[in-house]
Amino acid sequence: MVDQRRFLEKARMGVRKALVSRDNILFHTVASIDDINKTANLLFERLVEWYGVYFPELKISEADTFCKFVVAFDKDAPSEAAIRSIVGDKAPFIIDKAKSSMGMKTSQTDLDEMKNMARQILSLYELRAELETYQQGLVSEIAPNLAYLLEPALAAKMIAAAGGLDRLALMPSSTVQVLGAEKALFKHLRSGSPPPKHGLIFQHAYISASPKWTRGKIARALATKVAIAVKADRYTKNFIAEKLKATFEKRAKAVLAQKPPEGRSNNEVDTPRPRFERRERPRFERREERPRFGSDRPRFNDRPRDDRPRDDRPREGGDRPRFGSDRPRFGSDRPRFNDRPRDDRPREGGDRPRDNDRPRYGDRPRFNDRPRDDRPREGGDRPRFNDRPRDDRPREGGDRPREGGEKREGGRFGGKKPWENRGERSSKPFWKNRRR
Repeated sequence: MVDQRRFLEKARMGVRKALVSRDNILFHTVASIDDINKTANLLFERLVEWYGVYFPELKISEADTFCKFVVAFDKDAPSEAAIRSIVGDKAPFIIDKAKSSMGMKTSQTDLDEMKNMARQILSLYELRAELETYQQGLVSEIAPNLAYLLEPALAAKMIAAAGGLDRLALMPSSTVQVLGAEKALFKHLRSGSPPPKHGLIFQHAYISASPKWTRGKIARALATKVAIAVKADRYTKNFIAEKLKATFEKRAKAVLAQKPPEGRSNNEVDTPRPRFERRERPRFERREERPRFGSDRPRFNDRPRDDRPRDDRPREGGDRPRFGSDRPRFGSDRPRFNDRPRDDRPREGGDRPRDNDRPRYGDRPRFNDRPRDDRPREGGDRPRFNDRPRDDRPREGGDRPREGGEKREGGRFGGKKPWENRGERSSKPFWKNRRR
């Protein structure tokens, strides 16, 4: 049986060991600097749009310089000395632009709020600088070889991306080379796109400033030295970064001194390369040059219809006129359906009147106008429906009054209504006693 107290004590020791590690502090420091950069950039973009209402002609690309200018400048009373300390020799030019500015004239309260936001952005930049200084000392403490071989900021990012110094020390140089480019790597494994040559180590000066065709070789050499430096920081604690950096710089200079391959140059622009070379598809020639739809070819109504002989072949049933020859066209002078005689052929059943001889609808006698008793009826000369009396037949249940006559007692229910024969329980109709 497992001792619960020993198990909990072992778990607490593992958690304490993980929390005591200095890597966790480095993770939060790197994440804090990234968050400050994002927040400061968003606020700076908002400040540029906001201050553009007041002074739209102002063009300053540096964020900290722009914020300092917003704090120190006033269109109503510009101070050339204060502006010159911020922007240098551009101060007279900016003051002239401010005199003829198209911006609106804001109140002092609105201008104070803009300046207050600029001060907050400057305070964020100061906090970032303090955290970067703290991060540099922390990386130098945790991984001195890696911080010397790379810049401290880049070394901190690589440790944070790997998940700690222990994990980074277990990675091979090929993994270190593409660390931070996982999305491009998995895209290459999934769809066969070009593999990435570098990840976070692209931020190193020797790689980002070198020609494109040399970056893969330099990144591979740098990843090898980084893997050795990290293992030294984690296990041996020996400082070997000076030798590693000298070896790497020697290899990088040798790569840069090589002659570019055919079709490549040192001034090559970093443009995306297509996955496959484009092939020119063969263009098939048209078999016949006939006019296209909508062009100048003759239409159906424009071509002559009677230009070829149509009666030169024997026809079944005799020599009857063809469609496009002597027969009158539709809508012309040929006789219509109502104009041709209808009684010129013998009819089956004798010479009965044709359709044209009988009166049309509206002129013939209607149903009520014709006599009803002019034909002998089956069973004798009995009166028609409207002529016979209605009460001359015995009825089932007695002699009850017929429709149109006077009321009489008796009948099927003995003069009572149907619901009155069900007893004395209710005098209402039976359908009203149903439960809803």
